[in-house]
Amino acid sequence: MGTPSFWFNFTNRFLFWFWDTLLVQNAKLARFDPFVYLGNLFKSSERKPRALFFLDFQ
Repeated sequence: MGTPSFWFNFTNRFLFWFWDTLLVQNAKLARFDPFVYLGNLFKSSERKPRALFFLDFQ
């Protein structure tokens, strides 16, 4: 029932939706806007592309 690629895409979309929802709800509880943080983070990476570190995402 359905091709493997359909189920793969469906699963990935669900997982991304779940992660985004979790991020936004936790941010609302902490009174923190994740979109502003991520926007600033990626703007800084445009100025210094090599300065972005994996710890910035934790």
